[in-house]
Amino acid sequence: MIRFGHILLVSALMISIGAPLALLQSVAWVRMSVSYSVQSGSVAQGLREAFDGQHPCKLCRAIAKGKHTGQKESKDDAGKKKVELGFERAFRVVFTSPPFENLPRAGDLTGRDRSESPPDQPPRQA
Repeated sequence: MIRFGHILLVSALMISIGAPLALLQSVAWVRMSVSYSVQSGSVAQGLREAFDGQHPCKLCRAIAKGKHTGQKESKDDAGKKKVELGFERAFRVVFTSPPFENLPRAGDLTGRDRSESPPDQPPRQA
């Protein structure tokens, strides 16, 4: 159950940072690299065309459109969704000294005020 929760959390975080678009972009680059390399007959030329930005495929255009719409919506919604972080007044904790009646006297600390004898005799060594 905990493992499922971790997987769900990681998935939600990846979706929130835009991992699906990055994954689609990677797939598009691989497809473009292969197809442009086959068309031109040179791997170097195919890679150049795939990554120069001048030859986008349909998938690349769709991804760019998706990124643009996502940014446009977030900018428009930024003014509408105003988040106010406020802190309520916390209670105050005051540490004071205990009343004088509860403080031990100096004689109590040394043990001289005890009038009774110890209950048992100390153990003797054999």
